[in-house]
Amino acid sequence: MRVLASVVIAVCLCGVIAGAAAGLAGRPVVVPSLDTSAPTVDILFPSGGEIRESMIHADGNATDADSGLQRVELRLNGGAWLEAFGVTPGSQHVEWYRGALDTVVGLNRLEARAWDVAGNPSATAHIDFTVRPWDLFIHVQPASRFFVPGEAVNYSVDMTNVGNETTALYWSSFCQAYITVEDQTGKEWLNQSRGQTCAPAFSNITLAPGERYTTNGSWDQRDNGRNPVPTPGCYVLRHVFHRYANLAEEPAIFGIGDSPFNTPPVATFEIIPSTGDTLTPFSVDASRSFDCHDRTSSLEVRWDWQADGLWDTQWTADKIAAHSYASPGPQTIRLEVRDSNGAVATASRVVTVQAAPDVDSPTINHMPPSQAFPGENLTIWAEVEDDGTIVSVQLTYSVASLAHNLDMVVRQPHLYAVEVIAPQSEATLRYHIVATDAAGHQTRLPTVGEFQIPLVPQSSVSSDLRSLGIGIGLGASAGSLAVAVAIWAWRIRRKGSPPSKEP
Repeated sequence: MRVLASVVIAVCLCGVIAGAAAGLAGRPVVVPSLDTSAPTVDILFPSGGEIRESMIHADGNATDADSGLQRVELRLNGGAWLEAFGVTPGSQHVEWYRGALDTVVGLNRLEARAWDVAGNPSATAHIDFTVRPWDLFIHVQPASRFFVPGEAVNYSVDMTNVGNETTALYWSSFCQAYITVEDQTGKEWLNQSRGQTCAPAFSNITLAPGERYTTNGSWDQRDNGRNPVPTPGCYVLRHVFHRYANLAEEPAIFGIGDSPFNTPPVATFEIIPSTGDTLTPFSVDASRSFDCHDRTSSLEVRWDWQADGLWDTQWTADKIAAHSYASPGPQTIRLEVRDSNGAVATASRVVTVQAAPDVDSPTINHMPPSQAFPGENLTIWAEVEDDGTIVSVQLTYSVASLAHNLDMVVRQPHLYAVEVIAPQSEATLRYHIVATDAAGHQTRLPTVGEFQIPLVPQSSVSSDLRSLGIGIGLGASAGSLAVAVAIWAWRIRRKGSPPSKEP
């Protein structure tokens, strides 16, 4: 019975399968295709050229006609990749965006890339643009030089167009600006960008050259945690614009206490760039130094470029200076700030100085022998100099159209030599010299062609000269010795002037 039941079931299944196959007969079989096509992405803003904002809102498009888009990422100036908003997985076309991207003054690069659901990446799109701040000056003026503890610190904010073109400032949200407060030690007590109430609102502003816009604000002497700040002390209040943080500003400086008091200034400075080489001018800016009694513009500064205790500049009210270093390695820069009462403060920072890249080719000075004997063992001399390191000096000569390469060996600083046996069967010794430095730069001498040294048979030399031993077997011919003497005389005569590439 069990066998019969199995046979019946098998027959039924075969009938079902056969029926299904008959039903599919003549119909095309659809096989899902594999998505190997890459999505595309482009950037709409910024569109290149020049902009004014220090903070931008980037946007663009992305498309994938097969499996659909999975995500879009972007990054600014080689930073971390950030995921863009506005992308719904599976969508074949999206308009992506990402806000609050901080630019730098000068050249910037924005990159974007996309992935589809199948995991295919797009090519990376990029756009280069330049940020140039408006010529605006922000002056924050406290209502008083001193405030009692708990008193509202009232201040005014003046925005003046100090340039020669009309400015146009726009904001996409209500919170356009915020204030920060730090004490004389540099500790930050308040930063409204961390969720606190925004500073006085500026509407969209257009200022003609020389025009000024003024608004007022107030600080209740509470920190980020809404706690009263310690007193007494000297404080600095800065007014920062979200999208235009690169504007020049003079902050409000004031004291909190029951009576005026004298404190030294606060010394601080920035270095741009923080890393460079021996060709880099390092710019230092102490304009964020401040004092409780004097405005920053009246403070005096001086600089010690090596932090060796010897001041390299005189006292000056100019807070910006520049310096370059001749030797690589870490260098400590020291700043001293002095207020009108003679109180001083110092600050130090370290800058990294690297060796400058070698951009010049080696120089070769060489005086070929005037003549030689066939079969003579010649010593060929050359002086080679370079800003970097010489890695090889090679002499190449030919005998019967066959080239021979010989490495020249350093005998004295910058002086190289090699032994060459003059060919017996040639009328002329032909050769050239190539010097290579560590950067891969090469110099060939002569630049074209070959040096050609006549080979004179010994029979043409008088017996008197042969009796003096000038000839084969001395290790250096009369011509080679003359060349060596001439090079040393030339080095003494030039007294450090750069050698020419041609003799």
